[in-house]
Amino acid sequence: MSPTSQAAYWQRLLQINQAEHQEKLEIARTNAKKKLQTLQTDDSILEELKHISYPIEEQAYREEAVKRLAAPDVQARSEHGL
Repeated sequence: MSPTSQAAYWQRLLQINQAEHQEKLEIARTNAKKKLQTLQTDDSILEELKHISYPIEEQAYREEAVKRLAAPDVQARSEHGL
């Protein structure tokens, strides 16, 4: 196989992998958002993060947890507890 063909082959594999990764990440983000919306306190949100072990899900949950922890209702409960 020529170097050009090899490069094209690897590029196609990487592109497929990236597209698949993005699709899985979007699904994981949607699932994480749904789950985290049901949690009302910072402790419950942080506890939920401890149960995630799959890397794509972990990334999605962390991203959505940051957004959820910044939500006014969660912040108000945290501040009230202080």
